[in-house]
Amino acid sequence: MRTRAQLDAIAGRAAARARPVAPAGDEFGPNAIT
Repeated sequence: MRTRAQLDAIAGRAAARARPVAPAGDEFGPNAIT
């Protein structure tokens, strides 16, 4: 079974694919704005 962290990471990557330009405050994935 996947952990919550893994599921969150998968969801973040899927969201990043769905919207190529990450909005300000995006917390997910390799394109996260810090």
